[in-house]
Amino acid sequence: MLRTARVVAHRGGAGSRPENTLAAFAHALELGAGGSELDVRLSADGVPVVHHDERLDPSLARLDGRWLREPGPAVGELTWAELRRFDVGRPEPRRQRARRHPDLVPVDGERIPRLTEVLDLVGDSDHQLWVEIKAPGARTRGPGGAEALTDSVIGALRDARMQERALLLSFDWSALAYARRRAPEIPTVFTVFPGDGEASVWQRIRAAGGRIWFPPHRELEARGVALARAAGLGVATWTPNAEADLRRVLELGIDSICTDYPERLLALTREPAPRAD
Repeated sequence: MLRTARVVAHRGGAGSRPENTLAAFAHALELGAGGSELDVRLSADGVPVVHHDERLDPSLARLDGRWLREPGPAVGELTWAELRRFDVGRPEPRRQRARRHPDLVPVDGERIPRLTEVLDLVGDSDHQLWVEIKAPGARTRGPGGAEALTDSVIGALRDARMQERALLLSFDWSALAYARRRAPEIPTVFTVFPGDGEASVWQRIRAAGGRIWFPPHRELEARGVALARAAGLGVATWTPNAEADLRRVLELGIDSICTDYPERLLALTREPAPRAD
């Protein structure tokens, strides 16, 4: 019997390819991962773009072949055309970002993609997209606010007819509440900060219309899984990367696992599960 959990490539598989790039998502598709997680922000001219950091990181972004010397401008301060000037295909080797993922294969020339480019890449495959809303807050108005960002993401998903193969997630639960009102057909994934495991968390997610509880892997235990199930929730976790951690969460029988190394997890899911004597 094979272990069954959806393998979700975190930022497209940040341990193997440059995070949140078309190269990463193409690699996740090639591997046969069940889905990819990606972070979405709005550019200054209202284009939903796929990037994690609020500001361009000097350990990741290059301009004219040179890494930035200090934190760059905020993504929301640059137009789409201005963002396209930066190469994000190779982390600066001396910085922690590169040391954290020593096996990463750089892909020079990769740019910050538009959300629509990722949707086009996925096409009519069965690859699921876990779209994280990155914004200051649901009540923030204007082009950089969560409501504007959420509306643009929902519009892009509907235009691509991806509602059935996408989920919306965020640490900002008010943004998810807004998403539920605007697009109840798209499941919401409630990401949980470390330490937020009080007894009411599962009921609060369920009451808000959430479908999935999404805690960090170090805080995922059998008791929490059972309580989430009792509340009618699916269970996923982020981001186990070491083999021992991947094995542990896999044995808990959860629905989805979001990892920087989808190839490692795929290999484990294809192993025969140990038989009970």
